[in-house]
Amino acid sequence: MNLKALWFMFQTFSPPPIFIIPGLGGSIIYNKLTKEEIWPPKIQSMLYSDIFLSNLNVTYKNQEFIPNTPSEVGPIGDTKHIKVVRNWMIPFLKHNYFHTFLNFFQLKYPRHEIQSVPYDFRIIANKNVRLELYDNMQKSIETKVLKDNKKAVIIAHSLGGLVLHDFLNQQTPLWKKQNIEKIITINTPYIGSMKALGILLGKGQLTIPVVRKIDYIQNISSFLWLIPNPNFYLDRVLDNETNITVASIRELLGEELWERVQFHFKDEFLNMNVQNGVQTHIIYSSNIPTNEFLNKDSQNFVDGDGLIGVNSLTFPKTWKNQKLIHLYPMKNYDHTIILNSPELIQLIMKILKKT
Repeated sequence: MNLKALWFMFQTFSPPPIFIIPGLGGSIIYNKLTKEEIWPPKIQSMLYSDIFLSNLNVTYKNQEFIPNTPSEVGPIGDTKHIKVVRNWMIPFLKHNYFHTFLNFFQLKYPRHEIQSVPYDFRIIANKNVRLELYDNMQKSIETKVLKDNKKAVIIAHSLGGLVLHDFLNQQTPLWKKQNIEKIITINTPYIGSMKALGILLGKGQLTIPVVRKIDYIQNISSFLWLIPNPNFYLDRVLDNETNITVASIRELLGEELWERVQFHFKDEFLNMNVQNGVQTHIIYSSNIPTNEFLNKDSQNFVDGDGLIGVNSLTFPKTWKNQKLIHLYPMKNYDHTIILNSPELIQLIMKILKKT
């Protein structure tokens, strides 16, 4: 066998590069001046939460969120920038986010090179912030694809799936054909989460004490992406009585927050009705009762992952070209604990092997 044939065999069986986009809260945020971590919170935040909250604060001005403390995230690449869960947090969260996933993947499948795509989830609703991220993603993917002579696979969890969909819709069909083999989303709230709306209205149940003190309306712009869009949820009800319409959402949120979300609803509606044009593998949790109503005492549950109903998790099944859509339910894993499951990695490996 000649060298050309050996090179062809090596390229054929070499794994594709993998990029991971985390969900809300899944990227470490650093103080731009001191390089200290602003997010995730340190254990001292349990006692001195004012310092933590002041570092996390952003100001809303001219339809943009601006960090009060100069901040940054790590560059695309090293996965340390998405290992956000600290040991003291695990008893509260009952998971360690991507730690187990990455460690198991790298132990069992070391030939797969994994790179992370961190982003500042507080200000990701700013268009200019997204475009800068997308430009960096595009260049990083192109560089890796050119180096490895293999198209990339992108894996995204939760909010990261919405970032990924928006990114792909900014790319040309030719670019996607040349650079993306497939994408895998895990528990992505394609058309929003009622839980997110409940948190914004002060009805959400959050576990970590310091996190409960965050003013989500003021500081976390990504929640705008997670509010159920009335254009998609016309058949849903709030508190078993009120139809979700533009008027009811406006009334619930109030004029100040409504000013921030009305344009987003329109953009999201147009964006989510545009198919991304690549092989899309959707892994979603099921068989967990999920409250799709704002009244936390309501017993009217739907199937979902505990935070997001299946209707939102599987929205791409409504897209026109179903040859590009592949659905994989995983029963009895909640929204984030699914990342700690060996079953998830086994499923992803099967997906990676599909042509």
